[in-house]
Amino acid sequence: QLADGTVITELPAIIFWFAESAPDSGLLPRDVTGRAKGLEWVAWCHWTMGRSFAAAFNPGYFGDENAATSIRAAAVKRIG
Repeated sequence: QLADGTVITELPAIIFWFAESAPDSGLLPRDVTGRAKGLEWVAWCHWTMGRSFAAAFNPGYFGDENAATSIRAAAVKRIG
């Protein structure tokens, strides 16, 4: 939550906010192609790692409580 009460909730948006708030931080390149490539990487990581972490920390989300231990173990191995 920002000082003005605005809430930013998704990782790509949070990283973008930080990069825009501190342009000299190096979080994202300043040229348009570099920024697009940086955001491409952030989106890929968010999507790819999000699926793995969801399985690792909430295996029941996938609906099979009996397989939760196996789902979690496989996700942690994939993350590791």
